[in-house]
Amino acid sequence: MQPITIQAKSLGSQEFKADYNVDLSYIAGAMYKGIASKELVVRMGQSGLLGFLGTGGMSFAEVESAITQIQGQLSAEQAYGMNLLCHLDHPEMEEKYVDLYLKHGIKNIEAAAFMKITPALVKFRLKGIHSIGGVIHVPHKVIAKISRPEVAKIFMSPPPDSIVSALLAAQKITEQEAELSKFVPMAHDICVESDSGGHTDQRNALALFPAIVELRDEMMKIHQFTKKIRVGAAGGIGTPQSAAAMYIM
Repeated sequence: MQPITIQAKSLGSQEFKADYNVDLSYIAGAMYKGIASKELVVRMGQSGLLGFLGTGGMSFAEVESAITQIQGQLSAEQAYGMNLLCHLDHPEMEEKYVDLYLKHGIKNIEAAAFMKITPALVKFRLKGIHSIGGVIHVPHKVIAKISRPEVAKIFMSPPPDSIVSALLAAQKITEQEAELSKFVPMAHDICVESDSGGHTDQRNALALFPAIVELRDEMMKIHQFTKKIRVGAAGGIGTPQSAAAMYIM
């Protein structure tokens, strides 16, 4: 019997690769204070992969400068993204960064440390959403980094009505964007972060990941989204054998 040859490009979600225009169903997530640097983001993009700038701990000016440099070295078709940290005590900080990302045409963000959905995050998600021939197009993609089922659930749900109404009243989104918000989740991509050695909930990947996949299936039935929510994994994957286990799940 001939051995089965598995190529890296055959692993993971093919739809993910098409949506982000990347060659592998794999990302380099954001790491604090630019450890996930602009140089890394550029190298990833030039290699047909997706990387996120680690904006946490960087100044606003440093982030804007990094965006300019990244965009100067990547084409419009090459993938890249920015980290967006939750600032529950300072919501104006979130909105400041969202406005920066919208100003520079950033399409992909990695949402980290969110315990609830915030107005700035909803604003980013909904800007530019439109329908063509009954098909809803959402230009701004959110990869939600989570480690708890209750947080995953809110990202697998449509934006809260109260936040959508407030944004509409403040003229921060249009009536069309508000109306279409009912039919899309806050994130089409959920990154299940298990024990990664950082400030996580230290969950076991083999227990947490299946629970989130089961929750995804339940939320798809409840909300009847036309586009499937994807679930990926990070943390606790330190060997080829553990990576194979995650792909099987």
